[in-house]
Amino acid sequence: MIKRYDIIVIQQLSSISWPGRSWSAYLFQFFLAVVFACPLRSQDSLELTVVVNDYVTGLPISEVYFLGNHSSQIKGVSNQQGVAVLLGAIGDEFITSHIGYFPDTVLMSENPATANITLLPKNENITLISVTSQRRDPFSAANELSKTEINAVPRLLGEADPLRAALRIAGVESGGEASSRLHVRGGLPGENLTLLDGVPVYNETHVGPLFSVFNAAVLESFTVYKTAAPVEKGSGISALLDATTRKPNLFAKATEFNVGPINSGFYLNRPLGAKDKTALQVALRGSPLSILSPFVDRQSVSNATLIELGDINVAYRYKSSTKNDLLLRAFYTHDEAFFATTTTTARNNEFVTVRESDATKWSNLGTSITYEIKERGRKTYLQAYFASYNYSIKNTEQYPTDQASFTFQGNLQDVGLRANQSYQNKVINLIGGINAKIQLFNPIELLEAENIVPELFSETSAQRIDAFFSADYSMGSRTRLKASGKVHGYRVNNYSTIIPTGYLQLSHQASEALLLRFSLERVAQFEHALPAFGGAWQLNTWLPSSQQAPAQIADRVEVGWQSQISPRWTVLQALYYRKANQLFRTATEDLTAVLREDNQSTSPVCCLTGGEGENYGVETSLEYEHSATNVGLNYTLAKSSVRFSDVANNTWFSPRFDRRHSANLWLSQSFAANKWSLNMQLLYQSGIAYTAPVATIPGLGLSRNVPVFRNVNNARFPAVHRLDLALDRHWSGKRGNNNTLSAGVYNVYNRINPTDLTFGSVIIPRQDTKFPINQPERRTLGNGVFGLLPYVAFSKSFNY
Repeated sequence: MIKRYDIIVIQQLSSISWPGRSWSAYLFQFFLAVVFACPLRSQDSLELTVVVNDYVTGLPISEVYFLGNHSSQIKGVSNQQGVAVLLGAIGDEFITSHIGYFPDTVLMSENPATANITLLPKNENITLISVTSQRRDPFSAANELSKTEINAVPRLLGEADPLRAALRIAGVESGGEASSRLHVRGGLPGENLTLLDGVPVYNETHVGPLFSVFNAAVLESFTVYKTAAPVEKGSGISALLDATTRKPNLFAKATEFNVGPINSGFYLNRPLGAKDKTALQVALRGSPLSILSPFVDRQSVSNATLIELGDINVAYRYKSSTKNDLLLRAFYTHDEAFFATTTTTARNNEFVTVRESDATKWSNLGTSITYEIKERGRKTYLQAYFASYNYSIKNTEQYPTDQASFTFQGNLQDVGLRANQSYQNKVINLIGGINAKIQLFNPIELLEAENIVPELFSETSAQRIDAFFSADYSMGSRTRLKASGKVHGYRVNNYSTIIPTGYLQLSHQASEALLLRFSLERVAQFEHALPAFGGAWQLNTWLPSSQQAPAQIADRVEVGWQSQISPRWTVLQALYYRKANQLFRTATEDLTAVLREDNQSTSPVCCLTGGEGENYGVETSLEYEHSATNVGLNYTLAKSSVRFSDVANNTWFSPRFDRRHSANLWLSQSFAANKWSLNMQLLYQSGIAYTAPVATIPGLGLSRNVPVFRNVNNARFPAVHRLDLALDRHWSGKRGNNNTLSAGVYNVYNRINPTDLTFGSVIIPRQDTKFPINQPERRTLGNGVFGLLPYVAFSKSFNY
């Protein structure tokens, strides 16, 4: 398509007087037109259609001006349908301008299509949900959840949680009723790389782990990459969980607070100065009971349960020009669970009172400075970060005359640098750069006694540098080829290795309604997660790769297709296979036990190394979207198998979280001019595997019977299923502030989904004439956590 200024150039060339007007002159004239016109077109050759709607009413907004170059030039204006067509180059920014609305920003990206934005009325005090366009690339393998989609999921105890919202993605499952940790395509949570604004998060859940440390009030999006994650970010051998917070808004003030059964929160955004260059953003969340916890004398309390939890996100933004953007970010999460019980027991031929207390603490700290330079077709990204994860457990037994106590603690510190540069045009997107990090490990330390450290725990410092590149090449309008390569250089003490990884992804738009995709990938993970520290709290303990426990490597392949069977119905399906090597597992439910063993090897008392794993399955998603209605269904049929040389004679067996079937049906419906919204979710997951005895042998004397085991994980928990409902009421107050009252029920039909099992014997009369006596029959008894659980939550937002 020839732009207006291209035609002007051609007209000016046509006006030149040519002697004789021979064919060679005409040819030279055409050559000059091409030479002069093409460079001009390359500077402004992309077209973006923007649809602008009112955030409150959802109606289109006309006469919205789009300004560029610091508001010095009008680039476009919306019509009566709220549609504007913008012309520009990659990296250009357009700022909206309307007398009745706060400004918004749209960024021209590669392969632009249609951007839908909502503007905030100046007379409606509502917190901004988005300041950038929300457009999903059909060629991308990313599964992105926006803040709106996260809030549309019925909540546990009123807490909006991206980890629980991610269960709407096929192939993503939870660890159980009491755990929000994600298992992606049969992998473990510790096999996911979790990032918050590019900073690693090494324990992603609050107490329970019932919900995540990601505050939905400040989130921009939460993305799950099951394959082909951005090469500059990386991935675990299972997936990348990428949480991104909103950038501080340079133009509009915003304030929000909310109250729920567990947590209350506060959000604040303030532009600083009068030049629209700096802004500050703060988000606080925590349990109100946490305020009272520090005032309790924990040394004297006899029977009590105290819970502390909270998190804070702070961001400062300085934008000196449309090209440069500086962000300073920090987050901190804190959890503590304290239990105290008093019992009477026999000691030295007399009854004494014993007070036992247990205090478990953990926290995440992350800081980063990010600098971005965006020019026409080029972007430079620099980030330096620091991440710290700390945990401890202290157990004390107090007797009338003495006491016994022990304290376990550990931590992980990560200092990293990311530097990359990208180049984009209409055909190709190139990215190249380097990531470097230094990690300091202190997995487990016993304070009150001599610390016996297994060999695997002796590695304390690791260094890694990754050099990478990626190319995203558009082979016409229907085919796209993505390829990446990365070289990992890793060193820990006297062990070093170099591992190449990368992916190849081919996407083809076979027709207007059918998209095909093929992915082939190899990934490596250098941190080993041991999710068995802290008992019920499931704290992660991390170990570096070493000579005894090399880096875990996974090869993954995926074939997928997306079909638009009608304008409102979309079907997505994928076949996947993963083969993993050098898997690492803990062989005990309590890692603190390894400190009480004189163990200087990789025996099963501590850990299992060198394992192999296979995961394969088929995923199907069906989604209907029209106006205020959204209905979705996903189903996954999968199988996982692992084997270790020290387990079951090196034979394959199903791991604990091998779920054969997983399904999720949801409905989101708005009505009464968006004043009411109804959300429903029906979840089903196959029961997890466990090892059950097949027989018992009578013990000696008065000892109990000895169980006999044949196969690993030869039985399964009952299937997990429940129905969740939520109803939200939205209205504006007298001063224009926005209010939302949420009420819902978690587990509507009161299904008790077991989280653990105990074995027992029940005497049952047998109807057998040969042996008319009572025989003991072994039974497993399931223990659940949540039954029917209602909640009520309230939030208010305004612009001052």
